[in-house]
Amino acid sequence: MTNSLATTDEPLVHFGYSKYRPAMLKMGAAVYELMPSALTRRSGESSSAYGASGASGSLGRLHAKVAVVDQRSLYIGSMNMDRRSAHCNTEVGLIIDSAELAHDVTRLLQREQAPRSYRVRWAAAEQRVEWVQNQPGGARVFTSEPDSTWNSHLTTRALGLLVNEEML
Repeated sequence: MTNSLATTDEPLVHFGYSKYRPAMLKMGAAVYELMPSALTRRSGESSSAYGASGASGSLGRLHAKVAVVDQRSLYIGSMNMDRRSAHCNTEVGLIIDSAELAHDVTRLLQREQAPRSYRVRWAAAEQRVEWVQNQPGGARVFTSEPDSTWNSHLTTRALGLLVNEEML
C-alpha cells in the first residue's frame, strides 16, 4: 500500500518507486495505491486538509509504512524504504516475525484500505502496468496513472532525470 501519483506529496519519490513497480508486480507482489477519493471518511466528511478543491494538505496521504512479506513477516514504521532513509533519517521501523500478526494486518488492510485503493497489476499480454478500481457494477481498469495529468507525468519524469535516486 502506497500513495498514488495523485495523492503523493513527493512526486519525485513516487517516480523513483514507479521505476521498480513492474519488477515488483512480475515477482508477485500485491501493490495497492491510495485513491484520491480515499481522502474522505466513510461518513462523507473530509478527513484531510484538501477541502473541496483538493488543492493542498497532507492528512489524506499515507506516511506510515506497512509491508507483509510471505504471509509471515511484517514491517511497520515510518522509515522510507530507500537508501537515503537508511543512512540519514531518524525514523524507525520494526520487522516482526509473526504469521498471526501478519495475517491480522493483511485482513485489516484488505477490509479498510483495499476498497479505497487501486489494485495495481501487471498486464503481461500488453506488457504494462494497470490500475484496477473496484466499483459497483464491476471493475474499472486504467492503463495510465489514474487521477493524474499529463503535466504531472511530464514534470515528474523531467525532474526525475535531474535528481540522484540516492537522494529520493
